[in-house]
Amino acid sequence: MGVTNAFSSAYHHIQRKRDILQLVSSAFAWIYSRAPNIRVIDTYLMEPCADKAQGYAFRNMMHTDNNTGVSEIYSSPATLRRRDNLFRDYLFKCADSSEVITTDAYGERHIAVPIRDHTGRALGVLDLNTGHCRELPPHEYQDLQKMLQMLQEACNELLDDQRFKDTAKEAVLEAEQVSGQRKVGVLFHRFMLQDLRHCVSKLDHQSFAELKSYKEPPVMVHSILKAVLLLFFPEWDESEEIHSWNQCKLKVNSDLIRKILSFDPTAQYVRSNPEILTKYIKGRNSALTTMHALKWL
Repeated sequence: MGVTNAFSSAYHHIQRKRDILQLVSSAFAWIYSRAPNIRVIDTYLMEPCADKAQGYAFRNMMHTDNNTGVSEIYSSPATLRRRDNLFRDYLFKCADSSEVITTDAYGERHIAVPIRDHTGRALGVLDLNTGHCRELPPHEYQDLQKMLQMLQEACNELLDDQRFKDTAKEAVLEAEQVSGQRKVGVLFHRFMLQDLRHCVSKLDHQSFAELKSYKEPPVMVHSILKAVLLLFFPEWDESEEIHSWNQCKLKVNSDLIRKILSFDPTAQYVRSNPEILTKYIKGRNSALTTMHALKWL
């Protein structure tokens, strides 16, 4: 029995690390094009030292090149101990306090952000390297804050699911009705989608009137509306209607809001083509690219 329990504990520990890394990788894939001043990100997870007097050590689990959004998970992660890494002491300070630490190391700016468990204690640290950029531009900082908030909320749910395995939760997305890596793979994007739904639910008739008042809208406004409409009317692709602002704005009503609030990008009935949507949303809108990412998963 003791061997079985030890094996089960070890298995779940490994699975938890794998799931957390997948969550983090999804979040980094979302942020990379939105915060180009973040150069690289290293993900460290904590584990107890064999010598209890030393407390814990870090394992450098994953390296992300923010120029490409590609993450590499190390098969043999390096171990960082406090006594051997004085120039990375900011990582340990971040974990000890479970607070964000901003500092300079090796001539570059670093932002250390904790990943917390349900008690608020750090499980690991994200080390964001902004190079010689001392302060992120406001729009990049705002997107980073949103990403970190959604990542922590997704992590909380992941850890709660592992703690309360016998408590069934109603799936928000069709893709979450399965278990395993696909379910974890959509979790971060599902939180982003729920945040979008919350924002859309606040729109009122005054908001519709303001949008419809445009005679010639900014290109970005029309492009985003095109992408939204093509989610629900894919037959409009390359039609006269989709390129006509007068036709598009007729669809901006309470029915469109209801469609957005109930839309599940992972459902089998969805017929939209992600490649078509890319023409309109690439580099334009955070929330819509969440829908786009979910459709690809």
